Amino acid sequence: MGHKKKKAKVEALADGVPGLICTGYLKDVNESSGLALTSEPGLFYTHGDHGNDPILYTINWQGEVVSQLRVPGAVNNDWEGLTRDNQGRIYIGDFGNNRNDRRDLTIYRFDPAHPDTEPARIFFLYADQHEFPPADKADYNFDCEGMVWREGMLYLFTRDRGRHRLCRVYALSAQPGTAVAQPIGEYELPAEVTDAALSPDNTHLALLSQQQLFLVTITPESLVGGSVRVIPLPGVSHAEGVVFTDRYTLAITTERGGMYQLILPHAVVTDLKPESATESAAEAA
Repeated sequence: MGHKKKKAKVEALADGVPGLICTGYLKDVNESSGLALTSEPGLFYTHGDHGNDPILYTINWQGEVVSQLRVPGAVNNDWEGLTRDNQGRIYIGDFGNNRNDRRDLTIYRFDPAHPDTEPARIFFLYADQHEFPPADKADYNFDCEGMVWREGMLYLFTRDRGRHRLCRVYALSAQPGTAVAQPIGEYELPAEVTDAALSPDNTHLALLSQQQLFLVTITPESLVGGSVRVIPLPGVSHAEGVVFTDRYTLAITTERGGMYQLILPHAVVTDLKPESATESAAEAA
């Protein structure tokens, strides 16, 4: 009965928002914090965040759990992001870092086609973090909740716990081992970023936040620097999972259990100031 009440509340929040449909409720996933496509249309991978079991759940548009995979040898310290490469391997970001003091940041590369095989690991630090945590809390910007894969690289998008406005973008190799995440630019946004997704044609980047989504036009050369538009998602609170299902459709999940479909041609889109994205010197070069 409790789940039905929550589901009704989620559906009511989505009612009347252009382009947004509540498609279901994730009653069997605790605090969905990441979202990625599976190899089957209409099915998604998701997971719980800090303190939950190291399990990848396969869910449908209704939020129902179709299957689950316990990732062997993995620990869920604070899973906060998912992405998938062109070979079907899933990258699980254990990089939630609310206090900005972690030195054990890890990305698991897991192949669902071989569920009994332990995932490869990428251990990393941020190139520009020198204090754990930074002495000034305004500099708490080493928490990550968004990640995308493109052409053998992983791109990380931070959640600004200090100033609540700068989403830094870092790049590192998707190869297992020890890596240093290099800053390549940032987005100045009126919100904290909680997930990221690339469109199938690599022309748009979606940055999710609380009750809004930022849609960025990108180029083959860079994930930073394009024009940014805003799509209001009133009532969609604690949203932490987003993925494109096609060029014009996104799936969104929330920690509170909401499962949504956002159809871009019907959404209300407004422009954000053009200086919202800046590239670092290294990326511009």
